[in-house]
Amino acid sequence: MQARRIWLQEITPAYHRASGFHKQRLLVELVTSTGMVYTYALWLLNYTEKIFAPPTLLRRSQGEEA
Repeated sequence: MQARRIWLQEITPAYHRASGFHKQRLLVELVTSTGMVYTYALWLLNYTEKIFAPPTLLRRSQGEEA
């Protein structure tokens, strides 16, 4: 699991910069090396930034009591 996460973090920036043909090659490489399902790997590549983003703190409004 950790190896997939590292692989995904390394390949995602290249995937976002790549053209259509190169995106396909990166996606196939990811699927063959990790054994992921094609559609799941595609979803992860498109939404990785949201998944790995640090959690945001919820701010309380000024009127609320602690």
